[in-house]
Amino acid sequence: MHHIKPRLQEKKNDIDAENPFPHLPIFLRQEIKHHLCLPMLKNVPMFREVSDSRLQLICEYIKHVNYSQDTYIIREGEPRDRMLFVTKGVIWKFATINNNNGVGSTAYSSHGECIEEGRYYGQEILKWGFHGFSQQVLPNLSDLPISDKTLKTHTKVEAFALMANDLKALASRCAGPTPTEVVLMIQEAWRRNKKVRNWRSRASNT
Repeated sequence: MHHIKPRLQEKKNDIDAENPFPHLPIFLRQEIKHHLCLPMLKNVPMFREVSDSRLQLICEYIKHVNYSQDTYIIREGEPRDRMLFVTKGVIWKFATINNNNGVGSTAYSSHGECIEEGRYYGQEILKWGFHGFSQQVLPNLSDLPISDKTLKTHTKVEAFALMANDLKALASRCAGPTPTEVVLMIQEAWRRNKKVRNWRSRASNT
């Protein structure tokens, strides 16, 4: 994303150059997501045997997210409602232990884990999302796994997130599209690829 920011800064107040992703054309956003997320998806054990076409479909449901420094993303005891693929910044993952000595309760952090660029968090949500896949049973948001760790940003963080609701929609789509849906998916993919080719052609001529 760093090579895009200088161009957007020329537009001054019209665009937030620190977060240019939402302002890009849809087809370009999809291409960036595929470029950045496909390698990380292939590192997830559950996706290692999945075809590239399926991984590209998953990329369509992944969203670009930004978190400020010292921000809680998920707290211990809350539902794990997202899978994160970190592209910039540092996230701390840690457990909080309560030590009740009879007088009061003291909380402190146990050994923490650092989630940095190129790493991911939350693959447990995939088991929730695809648990009933073979029986075409859609996941229930009420059955989301509960986090036993807290996620907090150490720096500003850029990431791509697969949210639980989007994963549910993805599971529904993958469960077995109708012939009409297959045709529409192919047509949409063809139009998107045509836009990418045209954009690349114009870029090479400038």
